[in-house]
Amino acid sequence: MNRSAEGAIPPPRATTHLLTIEDAARYLNVPKNWVQDKVTERAIPHTRLGKHVRFTPDHLATIIADGQQPLETTRKQQANARTRL
Repeated sequence: MNRSAEGAIPPPRATTHLLTIEDAARYLNVPKNWVQDKVTERAIPHTRLGKHVRFTPDHLATIIADGQQPLETTRKQQANARTRL
């Protein structure tokens, strides 16, 4: 490993910004408790650094993608679609 003049190990070249629970909650526009509960349940992706929980941008993108819901069509929309065929 390359060390700087002071003897410290330099950070990795490709750095990833890590977010706290508070940051993630603000970004997702949900209560902090919701994020904490989901972390405790291991229901959302996260990283643990000792006792500290952190999120990467990829974690947040996965949480958002996993929360997407398909559109539901009503019976009226289905009937209209059939009559157009």
